[in-house]
Amino acid sequence: MKPQEIQVGRFYHDGKVGLREVVAIEGAPLRVRYRLLAAKTEREFDRHGTEMSLLGMESTVTLSAFATWAKVAYDAQEGAQALLGLQAAKIKLSPGETAFVEGVRAERWEGPFAGGTLITYDHTEGRAVAGLEKKGLVRRVGGGEVELLTLGAALINA
Repeated sequence: MKPQEIQVGRFYHDGKVGLREVVAIEGAPLRVRYRLLAAKTEREFDRHGTEMSLLGMESTVTLSAFATWAKVAYDAQEGAQALLGLQAAKIKLSPGETAFVEGVRAERWEGPFAGGTLITYDHTEGRAVAGLEKKGLVRRVGGGEVELLTLGAALINA
């Protein structure tokens, strides 16, 4: 990406697992201050040995280095969707959960799933539904139905 294409308030993806939001562009040699939203390494240990999350932290890098790293630019809405997709890609499903998700995909033909979609299940799929609920993908609403949460919709649509 060219340095002049980098803009404040936009989201940038490296084409792998990184996503950053540009907070400011400043300085005599132009430097980009960005907020880390997703990365290959999201946790680090400080000098006291305490584990800390790097997500949400701000860092600074030269404009040319940031432009070299960035491959795709997004607006706020597209950035949120890209972040959901990256989070969904990290979720590991058990064989039963995978079978349930594949079954849901196979039953629905009219288009992509959205958060809030209701899905029915039978008692034999209870264990898979419980696992998906623990992972924050669905929420039981009772009577053999679950509500698909936004992260779950991103995983199913992937």
